[in-house]
Amino acid sequence: MLVQRGNLKNRLEEHNSGETKSVRSGIPWKIIHTEQFVTRAEATRKEKQIKARGAQRYLDNINKSD
Repeated sequence: MLVQRGNLKNRLEEHNSGETKSVRSGIPWKIIHTEQFVTRAEATRKEKQIKARGAQRYLDNINKSD
């Protein structure tokens, strides 16, 4: 989920409300990882990368690094 200059808590509540059809099947959503970027372009690039390789695979790789 990409949150720009907004409140992450509000965005999560929006996802969990069930109003957005595309994310409804994942309810309840929870935050397990966050990253911050200086520009929207950087954030969008990272989101595209994560979606291309799969979120679970991306998170697995992060956990291996810890």
